[in-house]
Amino acid sequence: MADEKLYTQVSHNSKSNYVSPSLQHIRSEMEIYMDIDYKLIGNRIQNQRKKCGYTQESFSELMDVTPGYISQVERGITHVNLDTLARMANYLECDIACFITNSNNKNSDYMMDDINDICKKLSNSERNILYQLLKEYLNIKK
Repeated sequence: MADEKLYTQVSHNSKSNYVSPSLQHIRSEMEIYMDIDYKLIGNRIQNQRKKCGYTQESFSELMDVTPGYISQVERGITHVNLDTLARMANYLECDIACFITNSNNKNSDYMMDDINDICKKLSNSERNILYQLLKEYLNIKK
């Protein structure tokens, strides 16, 4: 309570950089939350849904949600909670980990599985072109 009063008094001073401990906790939680790539998770859900032969409409009926909700989750607009994600994984016959593994953009392995999956679909000559492009990109970036 005293902390909140102090914050209220100090927050009216525009030159102050004081942030209460409770707000610092919220800020750090938001930073972690923002590191999750929900668009990537949604893309993985969409790919698995299609692999299982479901349309957004048929999948939404299974999940007892609207097709619009499925669309928003797949586009990363709506942030799906863990319980719903587990239900989706169950219906799509996969482990929940296939949706969330390496989805934190602060992780050094961020998107590596997805990049690997794309590379597997390329011919050897296409992989070589991609490799040369990446090498050139890294040289330019220096």
